[in-house]
Amino acid sequence: MIARRWLFLTAPLLLSVAWWLWRQRPVAVQVIPVRQGRLVEVVYATGTVKPAQELLVDAKVSAQVKAILVKEGQRVRQGQALALLDAADFEMKVREAEKRLRVAEAQWQQLRAGTDPLDIAALRAELDAAIAQWRAAQTEIATAQAQWDAAKARYRQALDSLRLTRDEVQTAIRQAEENLRIAESQLRQAQIALETTKEVVRQQIAQAEAALKTAKAQAALLDEGAREEEKRRAKAALDAAKAALDEAQRQRERAHRLFAEGAIAKADVDAAETRYALALAEWQAAEANWQQVIKGARPQEREAAHAQVAQAEAALEAAKARQAEIRLRQQDVETAQARLAQAQAQLRAAKANERQIALRQAEVDAASAQLRQAEALLRKAAAAERTAKARMDAVQAKLAQARRGARPEMLEVARREYEAALQAYEDAQRKLSDFVVRAPVDGVITEVVAKVGSYLAAGFGMSTIVKMATGEQVSIEAQVDEADIGKVRLGQRAYFRVDAYPERVYRAIVARIHPEADKVTRTYRVELRDIEPPHGLKLGMSGDVNIQVTVVPDAVLVPTTAVASDTAAPSVWVVENGRARLRRVRIGARDNQHIHVRSGVRVGEFVIINPPSDLQDGQPVRFQLNHIARP
Repeated sequence: MIARRWLFLTAPLLLSVAWWLWRQRPVAVQVIPVRQGRLVEVVYATGTVKPAQELLVDAKVSAQVKAILVKEGQRVRQGQALALLDAADFEMKVREAEKRLRVAEAQWQQLRAGTDPLDIAALRAELDAAIAQWRAAQTEIATAQAQWDAAKARYRQALDSLRLTRDEVQTAIRQAEENLRIAESQLRQAQIALETTKEVVRQQIAQAEAALKTAKAQAALLDEGAREEEKRRAKAALDAAKAALDEAQRQRERAHRLFAEGAIAKADVDAAETRYALALAEWQAAEANWQQVIKGARPQEREAAHAQVAQAEAALEAAKARQAEIRLRQQDVETAQARLAQAQAQLRAAKANERQIALRQAEVDAASAQLRQAEALLRKAAAAERTAKARMDAVQAKLAQARRGARPEMLEVARREYEAALQAYEDAQRKLSDFVVRAPVDGVITEVVAKVGSYLAAGFGMSTIVKMATGEQVSIEAQVDEADIGKVRLGQRAYFRVDAYPERVYRAIVARIHPEADKVTRTYRVELRDIEPPHGLKLGMSGDVNIQVTVVPDAVLVPTTAVASDTAAPSVWVVENGRARLRRVRIGARDNQHIHVRSGVRVGEFVIINPPSDLQDGQPVRFQLNHIARP
């Protein structure tokens, strides 16, 4: 017992000692000495050869693209046609300008030469024709005005007819719907009255038959005398009649209460009253029968019992006679059903008349269209009258002027009109040449922007037809990831290697950093210039770009695999006296293999690469030197 207790107390101590000894075993690691050397940090990107100078060739006029005469990569000369724009509309303007020029020139020459008598006669004839045309235009106005008045009257008549028809149809529908509601209500009331009458007559017949049966039994009892079995039956009948009377009394009170609240009809109250009266009569008969059974019958009582039998038979015949009331209520239901069918037919007929509203609306639409047509004809006639009047006034003025002869100021006005028409014609001819888009300088087409059939809006940033590269120099456009763009600076050296010449390395300088990132790729455009050697690159070539962002000539270097990335701050494992020690460091630039350590380790110390995840500070290690190639 003591031995087991001692073992139980010492077991944790033995386990702790075993754990400490296991922790003190050397762990195998690989190390490398910290050294000093040159470190170059680069940013990797992809690049494309672009023109160093690019020119946008825009259309000078707004028009539709009729044809594209060049393609991407094509070399063009200054003045070469690049595209044709649709000039059909503008060519008509040029012809109109030419026509106005000829008219102005003829008028000026005529004023300079003086007026011929034949010209005066021609003007007189032209005036007569203008007066006739003006009078005919006035007649057309009067005719158009009459047509407009008639169309307006038809439109108002059609509109009034539409309103009247709509009111009549809607009134008829509302009346038919009201009649339908009344017929449905009357049918429900007739059906309720029929069912109530059936129930009342059935109950009266049943009660009369029960009363007759009771009266006969009582008469037989009085004739024969009461036996014990008959007494028990009479007592049971009395108790049953009393229970039925109590139930009828409760139903009667409930019916009166519901009727006062408006929940049931008066016929239901009458039915409850009838059931109560019958139950009361049955109870009274049962009570009399019971008293008769107890006391025994006297001669006059037997006579009275037989008289009560006759009275019960008469009551039964009277109750059966009330079946005629059921037939009357059935006729009321049939009459109500006929009225309901008639009301439904009236409603269908009223709704069928809604088509008349659509017909009247069509008449209104047709009259409105005729009115608009008449208005258009009236406006056209008025415009024609004004044109004829203006022509007549102009011819009258020309005739008067011809008779008076040309004055110096008139000659000056005619000369100015001729010069203005000449200037407008020459401007139109020059502008017509803008519909042929030509290359402003020698170059190479880098992109065809416009498409055949597209519309170009000059002056609104939507008129570019092609892009041209001018000169022989090119640049490189690198796409730098947003995570690296903060390291890139103007003037940094870059190296470019294209797939077409894998053995060549082109040197360049960062010349421009675009401030806005691409919304899809989240990369920034960096432009590289001063490319050496300057030959061999062609537009559109792509390749890899290395931008030197940092150069440290005497950097303290450790492998990237030696820096712990899972701690709160950068740190490395250093071997001191055969044990692993975790040491915090300050790091700087890096390349693919090494990191520049600013402080925390010294040249010549051994750092552990790829340290085990369970390595503890102060744990013994057994290390092996690893040789990593120098950069």
